[in-house]
Amino acid sequence: MRKETKAQIAKVLKKSKTKLLKKSHVVGVGIGEKITGGRPTGRMSLKVYVERKIARRKLSKSDRVPQTISEVETDVEEKIRDSSV
Repeated sequence: MRKETKAQIAKVLKKSKTKLLKKSHVVGVGIGEKITGGRPTGRMSLKVYVERKIARRKLSKSDRVPQTISEVETDVEEKIRDSSV
């Protein structure tokens, strides 16, 4: 996978944000370092935040987040909602 700049990822995010947010489990999107196996990879990615991670096989095809979008890596991350807000 090639290293993408934040500007390149921002362009892809702008194009794909609406479609990603329509997925039933997605609560947000952004840009950040890809984490794999709990460890930072040093690569920037398009972050897709979900309330709870669900195994790909249990999701409908339309609700799956692709591993890449326009050659930019995605990273699905659980986002714990702050109940005090």
